Amino acid sequence: MAVLSQFRCDVADIEQLAALRQSSLPLGLRATPADRSFHRDIYLDTSDRSLASRGVSCRLRIQADDRRFLTLVVAGDRGSPPLRWDAEVPEIDARKALDGSSEPARRLRGLTDPALLRPRIELETERWSRTGSTGLFRKVPRFAFLYDIATVRLSGLSRSFQELQIRRVAEGGPSLEQVAAELERAHGLRPLPVPKSERAIQLNESIATEVAARNLGTQRGVALVAYDSGGIAFQREDGELVLPLARGSGEESCRYLLRHLFGSGVGELSLLGNVPPTEDRPALDVWVARKIRGIRDGPPPSEIVWLTLPQALAKIGTPEIRASETLAVLALAARMDLGPETPPPLIGRRASSTQAAMRQEARSAVVPSPLPRPPRPSRSQPTSVLQPDQCLNAELSQLAFHLRVLELAEDPGMPLAERLRYLAIVSSNLDEFFAVRVGALKTAIVAGSSQRSFDGLSPSEQVDAISSRVVPMIARQTRCVDECLEAVGRRGFRLRAWAELSPAAQAELTAHFEQQLLPVLTPRAVTMSPGHPFPVIPQLTLAFAVLVRDVHTGPVHFAYLAIPSRLARLLPVPGGNDLIPIEDVVRANLQAFYPDRPIEEAWAFRVTRGADLTINEEESGDLLQLHVLRGREVHGHRVARGGDAGNGQGADVDVLAAGAVRLDV
Repeated sequence: MAVLSQFRCDVADIEQLAALRQSSLPLGLRATPADRSFHRDIYLDTSDRSLASRGVSCRLRIQADDRRFLTLVVAGDRGSPPLRWDAEVPEIDARKALDGSSEPARRLRGLTDPALLRPRIELETERWSRTGSTGLFRKVPRFAFLYDIATVRLSGLSRSFQELQIRRVAEGGPSLEQVAAELERAHGLRPLPVPKSERAIQLNESIATEVAARNLGTQRGVALVAYDSGGIAFQREDGELVLPLARGSGEESCRYLLRHLFGSGVGELSLLGNVPPTEDRPALDVWVARKIRGIRDGPPPSEIVWLTLPQALAKIGTPEIRASETLAVLALAARMDLGPETPPPLIGRRASSTQAAMRQEARSAVVPSPLPRPPRPSRSQPTSVLQPDQCLNAELSQLAFHLRVLELAEDPGMPLAERLRYLAIVSSNLDEFFAVRVGALKTAIVAGSSQRSFDGLSPSEQVDAISSRVVPMIARQTRCVDECLEAVGRRGFRLRAWAELSPAAQAELTAHFEQQLLPVLTPRAVTMSPGHPFPVIPQLTLAFAVLVRDVHTGPVHFAYLAIPSRLARLLPVPGGNDLIPIEDVVRANLQAFYPDRPIEEAWAFRVTRGADLTINEEESGDLLQLHVLRGREVHGHRVARGGDAGNGQGADVDVLAAGAVRLDV
């Protein structure tokens, strides 16, 4: 039988703890005066708590004197005492301490990768210490009596608990069992079966529940994208597939929702982004959950449906996926990289009765307040004899047509020239689609229109649905362009970049630029100074956004250079059949436009403006004047899409370019 080396007792309140440290020690032990100290413990584990599941505890202690100690404890097997390694570490940063050469750090690397460890809980401790000794003339320290006030903090809330810990420091009587029995007899204290770290974790989860409950009354919501093996979890509600939603904000609210769905709040959480509010939904914080514990034995298929992202996007606009919140979240997810697209998990395996009971208890203990789903108003619904779920969306149907054109370009059996032609048609169609259809929808959103389409979608919901469909479509088009250009290259016609050319070819193209391009290109400054309006940026015209620095005053200025559409987009490379885009040649020689100002950065971009000119002729007096006014309005303010920006474009350029586009009337 293992010899007890320490135990701890729960103390009801701070007053009882103070009375204990002022009272005499049990069994006639002689006490030293209480010594007060402070320290902070950081318990580390992986996101799925793999260390805790194996009975391993990793702790970094920071004392008030700035000394740091790393401790690793491994639970014993079959009643044997735990294995413990302690070492003082010089590293200030916790990550460097885990990567250090101390014995706990070396042994930890045999259990897990230290890079996977994250702070699981932080515990602040105020401690009074007394030593209990035996002997009348020669005092021999036998026990350390530690009186702790431990505090857990989370999201502005704090909770504390008190405990008395007794450790043996030297062999000899009395035994720890005798000390424990005397403390129970005299003060009603009993040994605790769980360590301090487990008590702190339980208290932390209790605080998280309280924080989540407080957030339930807020006007924000959280949306959960539970992602496992390439699949996303949807809930089935009234015949529709919706993503899990709840009131609140922050990680605590998300774990709150996670526990309700899968019976466990353990998993890797990351904030995907935010969805702005509309008249149909509140603002949403979108979280992605990976490596969710218990997900393989989760709810039955009738509650949770797993779809890959492409499968979910294909169902947008159908009666299955049309909820406003779900459309907005999918539009955001389509622009992000969730992970590899592998088959979704098989959910619905029968779990043991114990597991099922634990999951049911977790779901029933905390039920997140659902976000209210506003009814779809019928007063602004277009007149139709069909129900909304029997109608197709006109915008998504047009996108489906453009996708069929793209599929022709993707057909390897199609002649190469025809494939390139179909790719150009797709781009032209999308330009018109965004200018007219998306421009009209955005105008309706700005005007606050509640008019819904025949299939029951509001303007903002239609924009979200379009965004979800267009992003993967553009990715397919880009892949197809790369395939076609590779095939063209095999036939002796390669599309070259400036850096790939020989010095002789670069020199000839520079001469061509100076003779043919420089005289017809006009740089424009973008400034807020009075009398200097923003330059007019033509529709669908390739242009450069340039940041130049003033060598005399030092500030950075924003300039704009348009490449007229009458110029050939591709230029022949001297000495062969290769071609080079005109923007590469202009970019390489941009300094010629700003000889006295060094260029910091430059990006190519293109603007697509709204071009919907719906006019009520019966209510219009002068149609010519109305056309002019609407043309100016569309030209200056109704931007549908900005595209073709170079990689790495800065936020400052985005703001300046957006201002230039909107204020150039």
